[in-house]
Amino acid sequence: MDIRHLRYFIAIVDSGSLSEASRRLHIVQPALSQRLSSLEEELGVQLLVRGRSGVAATDAGAELYQRAKIILKQMDLTKGAVQEKAGAMKGKVSIGVLRTVASVMGARLFLALKSELPDITPELVVGYSAELKNQLNSMRLDLAMQVYRPDAKSENGIHLFRERLYLVSPRSIFDPQQPVKLADLEAVPLLLSSMQPFYGFLIDAAREAGVDLAIVGGIEDGAAVLDVCRAGVACTVVPEIAAQRIEPNSGLSVTVIDNDNLHREIRLESHPDIPKTGAMMAVEKVMARVVTDFLANRQ
Repeated sequence: MDIRHLRYFIAIVDSGSLSEASRRLHIVQPALSQRLSSLEEELGVQLLVRGRSGVAATDAGAELYQRAKIILKQMDLTKGAVQEKAGAMKGKVSIGVLRTVASVMGARLFLALKSELPDITPELVVGYSAELKNQLNSMRLDLAMQVYRPDAKSENGIHLFRERLYLVSPRSIFDPQQPVKLADLEAVPLLLSSMQPFYGFLIDAAREAGVDLAIVGGIEDGAAVLDVCRAGVACTVVPEIAAQRIEPNSGLSVTVIDNDNLHREIRLESHPDIPKTGAMMAVEKVMARVVTDFLANRQ
């Protein structure tokens, strides 16, 4: 079992078929099949189940897949760490950025990273917290923004910022000058996507307060949600960073929700089993500073 075997095996699992893996690896399929057979023979276990629609990993294969990803990631990081000792901090750093953050400061983050770390290639991947967590766990990302409840304890990563949640409603329903209590949302039609990280926070806080929320549906697209609210059909909840982008003449009322449990903390995390390189730590510092400066100037 060598590194080439592991790279080939990962490609087969990721591709879902030998033919597609063969195409991606630029190796003929019989040779790839032979590599797989020799790997299974050496380990003494079946790694893949072959079917009409392609191949899938067995339990043993899934274990090898996860360990192989860690091994190869460690090799890539080792190369970077050795180069950094010689004074050459370079390479690609993939960073998961939350959708709400990317919409207001994605370009600012990218430009700062390119300006201050010219030998590092930043790759920003946008998604929801759960999506980015999955990609971080599978080592497709080096760093990823994550959303936590205000009372959650996490020792991984660095704190970026904390923000409140806001109710967005047709202007005729709520006064934007008066904070909204959870009790005020009783039976108010709410448009909420379960993909939003704070969805669970809101449900739990309402349950603890004995408030029955009337969730009438959800749309993942932020602009479409606001259009529905503007039409007077429903209200929605957004984080502070998104609330402050809604224009005063939008026909919408933006009101802070007065509840200590309805904050969200944003952290920038790395994989717990993978040591950080100097490049990753440099990216963390730049991102933390850019976010802090942006929020300070926003006030």
